[in-house]
Amino acid sequence: MKTRIFTSILLIAVSLCGFAQDKASLKQATELMITLRERNDYKALADAAYPKIFKTISKEEYAKQLEKNMSGSDYTGHIEKVDPSIDYGAINRTDKGLYCIINYNTSVRLMLKNKVAKKDQPELINRFKKILNSKDVYYTEVGNTIQSKNRIQTVAIFDDSTRGRWTFVDPTSPYAKDVLNQNIKNELDPNYVAPIDPKVQAARAKAGDVQQTELQKEAAKKEALNKKLSGTKKS
Repeated sequence: MKTRIFTSILLIAVSLCGFAQDKASLKQATELMITLRERNDYKALADAAYPKIFKTISKEEYAKQLEKNMSGSDYTGHIEKVDPSIDYGAINRTDKGLYCIINYNTSVRLMLKNKVAKKDQPELINRFKKILNSKDVYYTEVGNTIQSKNRIQTVAIFDDSTRGRWTFVDPTSPYAKDVLNQNIKNELDPNYVAPIDPKVQAARAKAGDVQQTELQKEAAKKEALNKKLSGTKKS
């Protein structure tokens, strides 16, 4: 008996230790990914991306797309260093590994190639709100720049395809729907309602029946007492 208890305690301890290591490695990988973004190191960011992305696009093309996102026909840009204020969600399991939904702050500065007339500035700002997917966008005449501050979301994934490390995928990217596990998609969907386990549903129904029966009994007692009091008053 003592051996079984000791074995159970040991398994729990090992499990907790492994979970703590997962959290530590997740934090380390996330901070590195954010640093790579601030360095605008697109090749290294491609190395940190979820490997299943590269079933549809090469790593080289992926890195080029990241760089292309920071440039256009009339602007060039880079990601700035800011306090990311990282918010880690719970580390959850899928059938093949672990995932965590993470939110953090980012700042992008774009240098415009042409001066912008005052009357065109509102239209320009609206354009970059769409491009940068941010509501916090403003234009600065000194320097002729656009700056955007945003809180963005990423999904960290650790599974049999990631070679023992945490990797990342942008849930708004065109690759996300093809590579994300259904559990992750469900959690990202604000309108998703998890189905109730039939056993839980049956237990709730049973509890409701018991409660209803008790209420009916209580109502019957009150009715009987009221009739008794009414008869007493008449006599």
